[in-house]
Amino acid sequence: MSFSQLAEELKQAAESYNDYTLEDSKITYDPIRDKKYAHFVPGKVFNNGDRDGFSGFQGMMILSDIQFHETSKVIIKNCKFGSQSETLKGSTISFENCLFGELELSNNDISSIDIRESEIYILNIQNNNLSDRQNNKYVHQAEKSLEIFIESSKVWRAIIQNTPKNNTQNKHIISAINLIRNDISFCEITSHNKGEVDVNGNNIGGLQIKGINVKRVSINNNTFSAGLTNLGQCLLRDVKLSDPAQGKVFVIKSDAGLKISHTNIENLSITKNIFHDKIFSIDSIFKTLLTYEKTPLFSWVSYRETKESTNTWENSQRRIFQAGTNDDLLEIKSQDYQGLKIYNKSFNYKQKIAFFRQYLKENRDINIVKAKSSSMSITSGAFQKFSCTNNQLSVFNFTDNNIKESFELKNMSVDSLQIFFRNTLPTYNRCNLDLSIIMNIGWESWESKSSVKYYGNEYFDDIEPSYRKNYISSLETLIAQYRQFVNIMRQKGSNENEIIIRLKDFQTNKRSFQYYLDPNMNTWFNWKGSLFLKWYSDYGMNPFKALSYCFWAMLYFALFYFFFYSDWDKIDRSFLINRFNSVMDYFTTEKRIEDFYSSTHDKEMTTFTEFKNTLDKNKVYMPSMLASLAKPIYQISLLRYRFLNFSYKKAEFMAGRKWVDLKKKDRYLIGTLTFFLTLTYIIYLIFIRALNSIALSVNAFSTLGFGQIPVRGFTKYVAIIEGFIGWFMLSVFIVSVLNQMMSV
Repeated sequence: MSFSQLAEELKQAAESYNDYTLEDSKITYDPIRDKKYAHFVPGKVFNNGDRDGFSGFQGMMILSDIQFHETSKVIIKNCKFGSQSETLKGSTISFENCLFGELELSNNDISSIDIRESEIYILNIQNNNLSDRQNNKYVHQAEKSLEIFIESSKVWRAIIQNTPKNNTQNKHIISAINLIRNDISFCEITSHNKGEVDVNGNNIGGLQIKGINVKRVSINNNTFSAGLTNLGQCLLRDVKLSDPAQGKVFVIKSDAGLKISHTNIENLSITKNIFHDKIFSIDSIFKTLLTYEKTPLFSWVSYRETKESTNTWENSQRRIFQAGTNDDLLEIKSQDYQGLKIYNKSFNYKQKIAFFRQYLKENRDINIVKAKSSSMSITSGAFQKFSCTNNQLSVFNFTDNNIKESFELKNMSVDSLQIFFRNTLPTYNRCNLDLSIIMNIGWESWESKSSVKYYGNEYFDDIEPSYRKNYISSLETLIAQYRQFVNIMRQKGSNENEIIIRLKDFQTNKRSFQYYLDPNMNTWFNWKGSLFLKWYSDYGMNPFKALSYCFWAMLYFALFYFFFYSDWDKIDRSFLINRFNSVMDYFTTEKRIEDFYSSTHDKEMTTFTEFKNTLDKNKVYMPSMLASLAKPIYQISLLRYRFLNFSYKKAEFMAGRKWVDLKKKDRYLIGTLTFFLTLTYIIYLIFIRALNSIALSVNAFSTLGFGQIPVRGFTKYVAIIEGFIGWFMLSVFIVSVLNQMMSV
């Protein structure tokens, strides 16, 4: 069959609203007859040893403006595309501005498939290969490939699968898949070998990549947004009769988001993707059901439900609205409803929609349980290089993966849950991480048919009793994963402290669970000791925080000592009474200020005078150098004595008078002066008491057993307790400092 003939048959089938099937055919290109439908590009010149080279057909067989009905099915299977000459390489079949209900391209011998600006409800590309062309010695090895290119198109559901035959002839087949700027509800890419996958700038409901062995996968700048409007990737099913406390549960299981599993990829790059999560409600379900009853898509699905097929994708469509278990009875009780009132899984699609629309109207108490659609799941994969940066999503699951050469995970915005377990990472110098790797990290558990997220910081009483031991086991797995992060960060010298603090928080929470499950003194101290270390020094990661608490502790004890007697200042009630008695004598008698200190100073001067006389008497009997050194002692004392006498005279303001003899004006002046002098003296006493209290606190805090304690009564026991507290806190501080110094 010529390519022009194929184009004419497709247009005729589309205009007649018929399906179209083409199998076991050879589609050839004739430069004259088919040039209307093909774009010719000169071929490359190869030096193959037998010929100097040739220019062959290298271009697109273009099918454009073919508009099938939404319920139609077009199958092109087991066909070979190429030139009339066996020596020329294969062709590209291109669909531009076309509409298909279902388009199946399988087991064809073709170089590439190109789809642009088209709308396809079901796209099924499977097992296309180059089996017949592998023996052609004029085809260069680098060109033994299949390329799938889909751009600016709208696809409801796409299955792209290519499994080359397991023989030596097909070992060079390369599958290159490019999805560029499309609107895709759901896409599954499976079983590709030695190729590349590029998904860029698309609006996608769900993308699944599994079972592939390729060189590179690039998923960049896409928007993943899922909801009930994307019925192609959101299966509504499993209405369960739960326990009476929960009532009925309507489970919405979504295949939305990005899921990569069981792959072997040399270079996986996931960058700048945004994942949106839609909120499901009863009203939105009603609107969706009503919408799809009135669209051609519903007619197509209803039509496909009547067909028998073993295809995986088609079987998945029949799972829509699978409800209940063998013991469940879903019944509509309204007498005004004329449709089927007892649910049966054998209902066709339209009957299911009608039944659930009415059933949900009657059961407003049904809970809506939804799988997160704004999620990225990468599991059981082997990668040489892995890079995941600048993505915004709700759930990130990265488990059971093996990365050999390089690993990069940075600037991730995960607002719900990040699962990161059992992964093998390369050495630290080949890992590039930031703190986003621990953002909302935890695990997920299914309890009572609902998903529960845990983050390792839950309280014991908030965990179901039956799950508490499993909780500890999962927490230990999370701690092991954090240790892997700590080792990487420690070797790279970045963001180590914050991850260690988070790790210690998990260990502290684990100790609290161990105490509640087995209460004893040992488990209590392990738990409370960890809490103290977190408060005191961030588990030893912040020694100067510990030092600040030491200073505060010394100040608090000093404040306590301030109100109790100390031998260092001797300020007590007797001391204050003596001072007030001296003041009263000064104002009620004719004594001067110098009279209160003369006796003390006279005794002092008498001692110095006797010393001078003894020195003068014996200076001839000892070296003159000693006399010269001793003489200034007397002279300085005499100078001090004269200075004090001079000061007392200058400070005198009563001048030997009594208070009662003063005039009213003098009383105001002297009273004001007395007030300020008294206030100054009180401040002086407070300063002396505070200084001595601080000195005592520092002494008690930093030493234990420093001799005679200058306090009395129970205060000395407080000083001993402070000494023990100081010994403990300073020991932890020193260990913290050493830990920081050793970590450098």
